[in-house]
Amino acid sequence: MNRLYGGYGLIPILTGLMACGPTSIPGENPDTTSAATDGGTIAGPTSGGAASSAETSSSTTGELTGSSSSSNSSSAGTSTGDSDSTGACEFICDPTESAPPSCDPWEQDCPEGEKCAAVGDEEIWFFDNQCVPVLGEGIEGQPCTVQEGVWTGLDDCAEGHVCWFVDETLNGTCISLCSGSLESPSCPPSTQCVITSDPILIPCIPECFPLHWEAACPPNADCKPDLGDSFTCQAIDPEDTLPPGASCSTQNECAAGSFCSGDNEKFGCPDDCCLPYCDLEEGELDNPSCVAAAEELPGAVCTPYFEDPFFGWEAVGVCVPP
Repeated sequence: MNRLYGGYGLIPILTGLMACGPTSIPGENPDTTSAATDGGTIAGPTSGGAASSAETSSSTTGELTGSSSSSNSSSAGTSTGDSDSTGACEFICDPTESAPPSCDPWEQDCPEGEKCAAVGDEEIWFFDNQCVPVLGEGIEGQPCTVQEGVWTGLDDCAEGHVCWFVDETLNGTCISLCSGSLESPSCPPSTQCVITSDPILIPCIPECFPLHWEAACPPNADCKPDLGDSFTCQAIDPEDTLPPGASCSTQNECAAGSFCSGDNEKFGCPDDCCLPYCDLEEGELDNPSCVAAAEELPGAVCTPYFEDPFFGWEAVGVCVPP
């Protein structure tokens, strides 16, 4: 199972993402990015919970999960519980009675001055599309701020955009929402369209090249493996990440410039562990990235990440312990 990260929390959403190998090949910018209808789960403007790289497939089933930390618990997003005699919810309250009417994020069919945004409450695990005021004109790549909580939908990004990679101060970066339709989605160059099954949220997640992740990812995000052989920017907390060699269960646990291996046999970890990327053009033995991690990974060798690399990705390596 795979998750995409947006910041410091977890949204429960079913997703789909085209997994066709690296699409952010150095020097190339595709015009659009299409998406499948099934995939891993997305943690969105805030991060938490993750898995490592998945098999190359454009048809894997996602889960509905929700947490404010690195939890893998799951539940149906719109399930409701029974009320007791006092009127209190026994399990999960049904918020639909007081919620505004839903809108269509593809059509952006809200009244003038409003936009269709994902709005939710992590406490009761309910998320929906609702019309919210347009509070700014921020577009892809520009800084943004959310108000009154991550999932209020109240940000200063323009219509057709959402504030993503949100940190604990509620500041983030605007990214585009997918355009077109569920059957024919598209995104700006060098981004991937992630589609929720309802759909609730349809973000265009930035692609990245792991050896030069700073060029595509904001400061509180890093380039991590995603579905298949692709890499996308996923949020991390720079102040709370694991060093090379540490056991991990989620991608966003590992420090920038590294990833959670998720493949013990291939990468030589007794458990899933954080391993640094390295540039094979700088040598396999005494590679600078591996030498820098020598205290945690003594004797690590820069080993090809891909068994059969795509053009432009031949230099991507991993510091693998002996």
